[in-house]
Amino acid sequence: MESLTTYTSSLGIHNITLTKTDAELTIEIENSKTLQFYSTKLNDDIVTEATGKVFPKIDAVFQSFITALDKSEPSTKLTISSDSKLTFCHKTMVGKVEIPITFTISLEEVQEDPSRRHERQIANLTNKIAELESQIRTLRLLDYVRISPVFDAETQNNSAFTFTNYNKTVLRSSGTNNWAALFAKDPLPTHGKCQFTVKIEKTDNNPGNIMIGLVSGSLKTNTSCYSCEGSICMNICNNNVYYNEVVVVAINLTLAYVGDRVSILIDFDQSEIIFKIENYLIYRRKCDFSQFIDSGLYPCIHSHNLNDSVTFI
Repeated sequence: MESLTTYTSSLGIHNITLTKTDAELTIEIENSKTLQFYSTKLNDDIVTEATGKVFPKIDAVFQSFITALDKSEPSTKLTISSDSKLTFCHKTMVGKVEIPITFTISLEEVQEDPSRRHERQIANLTNKIAELESQIRTLRLLDYVRISPVFDAETQNNSAFTFTNYNKTVLRSSGTNNWAALFAKDPLPTHGKCQFTVKIEKTDNNPGNIMIGLVSGSLKTNTSCYSCEGSICMNICNNNVYYNEVVVVAINLTLAYVGDRVSILIDFDQSEIIFKIENYLIYRRKCDFSQFIDSGLYPCIHSHNLNDSVTFI
């Protein structure tokens, strides 16, 4: 069976595809602005002449072009002219003299059906729009003000936890097989964008049975409140998200293990909340934050087992 190897890369505004079989090397170039398409084929019978006697085999051309496109060897370069001529240049030293070895390959424009070119234009624009949307989302995440909470050692379940690190780290030290909630000492701001992060320090199971989220200040006297009206919490062992007594499963099934960081990003202006594990987006939804204005919105954790330990970063 004949082998087939394909390599794709870009050079400026041009997209380049190299396709090599045992007998033939196909070079295809697309101008991403004009969508003009150029192509040529080389085989071992003509490659020596086509490369100015630099390469005797298409395998050598293929590997040298990849080296140039990967920029893994600074002395080897490829350039493309405005009339789609592909120039290869490799600089070598002979004694103390630098000798450039060059050749140029001319490609022929492929005349496409107008409808096919239109399809490629749409595909390219779609990809560019997706890239821009991704960049916009990234920039939006940079706008979030980072909050570094401390745990409230005076709340209902304080006896179930040991507090260290100036109340930024807690360890479940009593009680087992039951949920115990613990809250931040201070509420979050009620406008703009903010985020906080919880690091999973220790669990008996990995991932552990720990919930991280936000609750209304009116629930701070509860032993647990993840499933109450006025809360939104995510269980890191299965990514179940509880919001106002309703449970949903996040589409992204990335779980949080010991050492991982879980971040919650809140956009009060857009009424949106985002759950992330490390750099992975786990869950995003619209939330009605108006119900928290009077009683405050507090970061919280729920621990189910002994030796659960987390830290507000």
